[in-house]
This record gives sequence, structure tokens and C-alpha cells, in this order.
Amino acid sequence: MVVNVSFAEPDPVISIVDPVDMDNLVQTNPTEYFLIALDVADAVDVAGFEVKLTWNKELTEFPPEALEGSFLQDSGIPVQTTFAANFLFSYILVGGYLKAPGGVSGSGTLAYVMFQVKATQAGASEIHIAESKLFNQFGVEYAHTTVDGGFFTTYPYVGFSWTPTAPLPGQVVTFDGSASYDPDTVVGPYEFVYEWNFGDGSPVEYGLTVTHTYAAYMYDPYQVTLTVTDDDGETWFRTIPLRIWRDVGVSACWTSMDEWDNTHFDGYQTQADPYDMYGELWILVSAINYGTKTETFDVTVTVEGYDYDGVYHYFEPYPYQRLNRVLLPGAFAPLWSWWFVLDVSYGAQVWGTNDPVPPGQYTVTASISGGTLAGDQNPSNNAMSNQFGLHGPVEVTNIVRASAGQSVHVYKLKHGPVTFGGFLKNFDNTIGVFRDPITEQGEYARLAIDIYDEAGDLVAHVTSDAVYLNYLEVTADQITATWMDVAIGKYSAVAYAEFGIDGGSFPYWGENAFAFDFAVV
Repeated sequence: MVVNVSFAEPDPVISIVDPVDMDNLVQTNPTEYFLIALDVADAVDVAGFEVKLTWNKELTEFPPEALEGSFLQDSGIPVQTTFAANFLFSYILVGGYLKAPGGVSGSGTLAYVMFQVKATQAGASEIHIAESKLFNQFGVEYAHTTVDGGFFTTYPYVGFSWTPTAPLPGQVVTFDGSASYDPDTVVGPYEFVYEWNFGDGSPVEYGLTVTHTYAAYMYDPYQVTLTVTDDDGETWFRTIPLRIWRDVGVSACWTSMDEWDNTHFDGYQTQADPYDMYGELWILVSAINYGTKTETFDVTVTVEGYDYDGVYHYFEPYPYQRLNRVLLPGAFAPLWSWWFVLDVSYGAQVWGTNDPVPPGQYTVTASISGGTLAGDQNPSNNAMSNQFGLHGPVEVTNIVRASAGQSVHVYKLKHGPVTFGGFLKNFDNTIGVFRDPITEQGEYARLAIDIYDEAGDLVAHVTSDAVYLNYLEVTADQITATWMDVAIGKYSAVAYAEFGIDGGSFPYWGENAFAFDFAVV
């Protein structure tokens, strides 16, 4: 039993045997369609098949189209045909099976596959049966052999390169067209005419290898076109963009968390994010070299803004600068490669060189300068900003408390203005404004009260239900905690707010915690 790749039209009369057997090679040209047939010969009781085909996907549009063959259809039994294309690994699966018991014997076409050669391509490729299965109605596979096919274009294949790969103005560039070949010539050397257009308005040049010098930087790439004419007078071409440009841009200026606060209670600090430790705000910066020259530069980060009292503040994180950063052409710096730390503990100073940042709204700006950037052709992207905020004041007040002797005691939390930090707004350097409006964000909060007896032992820990506080929420004064059934005696207590993300853990958040004494008689 043989599964064979053949062609729906008569085999062309050709004089080559590479890359595959001449009898299974089809002639085509760019933009043209051609149809192959998946044929089976000498089959016995075949009820289904599956064939995996591979070829040079760069030469054809992907995926091709699969069509039903007549081999199973002629059985008179309903047939289910399947087709799947894998873009990542560049293959297709074509299959079919009878939908009722039975089998087909003899020879015929299992399926057809229609390809289209890309308008920009020429060349030759094998069509390879990478895997194949033939099985009967019980799922038992048959042993069989396979025969591959292929296709070629009579137009010459055009391939070229240049050195250096990242040229600069005034630098001699050598272009080499030796990757070109003629699919309908068995072996080289090829009798080609090579015509070069360098895309800068200069006269065309001829030859297998040529040199050229570009005079200036240009943001849009130079479109280099090589046109090749073979000994049959057939002509094809390829255009490849060549960019001569210098441009380094800040691609990210990211703060280390979406939400955090800047206070602590009794030695504890909110840890809403792994980076949010001990009052540190991490600022991560990245840049990309869009140009064709290795660049060296310094990275600087600053923070400025206003606290809730309207006082302006300017801060320099640690370190203030990272010097002599180097990026190769086309390279980017991973986000974690350049980090800066800002002290936002506000009362538990981390870096001795900084005054902690008080609650408010701030803008962090990352910029690059110095080094070789004097030749940067696009300085507008040498800086990026975003805004973040730190929580405003929280007040825990004794709004309602039952008098001594009553069974239920009530305390309430009054929540003042809250601003949540994070990647809220990006600064658009081209128009000089922050692009997006600040997104409303929120956080879950609850009131917690610890009650201690006269010996200092904790006898009760009571909490309110969790309440979601929206961005700048100022009316959330109905967060209450109640307790009862506390034994007769004298007690001391502290009420404080607990915050968490999406109803998760509630770390301490204790600015203006409210301490009080009471007695149950």
C-alpha cells in the first residue's frame, strides 16, 4: 500500500531532479495556485486516514486549503473530513474516516491540498509526508510506504545580505546576492543579471556583489531591491528594508505595586505586594535601542508632586542615577535590570538620604541622557512618566460606644481620602500630556479592635465586615465592629484599620489608631 503525493494536472516536462523525484515535482510561479493529490494505491478495507504534510512555508501562503478526495466518498458511506493547520511548527494535518462500519479497497485520491505561492517569493520546496496513518474500521493501522512530492518556480529565487548588518551614514556597505539561485538549473554557477536599487535615489548598480554608502540617517528604512534575471529571461525580485537610524527610548517606568500604604502599626508594615517591604517603593525602568548603533547613556529617576496639604515635594530615589548603561542595536533592557527604591515609610525611614514621602499624589519620571545620546535622532522618547499615589489619612474615632454595663459595644471607622498607587497614567512625550484618565481603584478595609485585660493579656480580637472603598472614597464611615459577652472587669483596647487586596489578607494599617479604656460592671 502506497500513499503518494501527486498533482492534479499533468506533470510538466522538466530537466531537473532536485530537490525531489522528477515525477512528483510541480512547476509553478509567484501568485499562482497549484493542487496536489494525496493518492493511495493497493488499499484493502481502509476506513480512515491521517496525513501530516510539511514544506517550506516561507514560499506559500499559509494555511493552504484542503479538499475532499473521491476514494472514501465513492464508498457511498458518509465521510467525515478533518483539517488542521499548525502555524507555529508549519505543518498541516489532513484526515478522513467513514462514519459507518465498512472499508474501501483499491486505489484513488484521499484528499487534495491547494497551495498558493507568495507574490514575494520564488524557489523550490519538497512536500514531505512527515507522518501518515491508514486504519480499518476497528482502528487497526496498516503498514504502508510513502512517496513525497514537491514544487518549484521557474522564476529565479532572490536572496541577498549586507555587511555590516547595522551600518551608519558614511560607512561602506557591501551587498552580496550569492544566496540567489535558479530552481530550473541543476547546478550553478547561474547566468544571472543582478540589478541593485539602494532606495536612496542613487543610480542602480549591477553585479553579484556591490558596495554603497548612505549619506544620512533616515527614520523610514531604505528599501533595498535586488532584481535577478536568469538565462531564460525570467525575472524576479526581493525588497528588504535597511534602517540607518539612532534612537534609544525609555520603554517602561513602572512602580512596583498597584496598591500600597505608607504607614505602619506596632512594627508591622503593609505588604500588599512582594516588593512592598518595609516602606520601599520600587521603580523599574527599561529602554530599547531602536537604532543601528551601540549606545551608552545614564538613567535618572526623579519623583515630584504634592501632599494632601498642597505642599510640593521633590525626591531622588536610591540610586539617583545608573551610569554608563549600554544597549546594542535592537536590544532592550529587561524591566528588572534597572531598579530604583523610594522610601515611602513615612516614619520608619529606610534610606537615610531621603525624607520619606508623605501621603499625596506624585509623578515619577525616568529619563536617559549623556553618553552617546548626542546623536539620538528622536530625543522625544528619552523620558517617560507615570503617576502614583500614597494613602491619605485614616481616622479611627469613638463615634458610638455603649456605656458601662450594656452588653453591646460599638466602634466605627471613619475613612478619609485615599489614593491608591500604581501604573495609573503614562505620560505621552509627543503631546506633552498624560494619555489616560486615572482609573478608579479601590481596596477592602475593615475595622479591628484588640481588647486586653488588666494583666495585659489579649482576651478578644473583633473585626467588622470587609467593605470595599472606592478611589478617593470619603463617606465610608459606617464600618463598625461590635462585641459582647466580655466578662466583668476593666479593659484597655486599641482600634485600628486593616486593609487588604480583593478580600485577601488584612495586614496592619494603623495611622491614628484609637486607644481607649473601658469597664464592664
